[in-house]
Amino acid sequence: MTDPFSIYINHNVNEQINPEQSKKSITNTKLIEAMQSIDAFDKTYMGLSTRAIKSYDASLRSKAALNVHGDIAALKYIREKYEEAVRIYESIICRYGEQEWSSIENSLLIKCADSQRRLGKNNQYVESLLALLRNAAFLSEKDSIFYTDELIEHVGKLDKEIKRPFSPIFSVNVNCIIDDPNTVDTTSVEVCIDNHLPKVK
Repeated sequence: MTDPFSIYINHNVNEQINPEQSKKSITNTKLIEAMQSIDAFDKTYMGLSTRAIKSYDASLRSKAALNVHGDIAALKYIREKYEEAVRIYESIICRYGEQEWSSIENSLLIKCADSQRRLGKNNQYVESLLALLRNAAFLSEKDSIFYTDELIEHVGKLDKEIKRPFSPIFSVNVNCIIDDPNTVDTTSVEVCIDNHLPKVK
């Protein structure tokens, strides 16, 4: 009796493939150049990625197109082209935030924040830190503490005011309201503000 799918199994598993033969099997000159040169690789990668994005957009697969944009930004980050990386990251991160894909948002924010820090873009860096700490549940304790310390260090260097929602970094609760005209002349409100940052110096 023949094993299922055995006709598709290569029974010559011990046959050694000559590395030189495998190299010769690639005949596309552009692929060969891409494997031999970083610049050629990046050019080929960008060309293919751009075509993929256009195809995804044309077929209304916006999430797939976002993934490719993220891959391009990651390549720019690895190549230390931080200006280009930040430009792409800043354009796509908000899309993941809108969908509440916090873990993916954080993975992009980490590289974006590091690029902003290296470029000395303090205002944008603080905004990324706030976004990361908003999703602190998806960070390790070590990372949460690090980004909290970074926020405390850099927030004093802002050259403009940044407005962001309190929640979930801070929570505000009204404990009690005293407004009985028979006992007090003015209304008093007791408010409790809880700081949920992982660490405060």
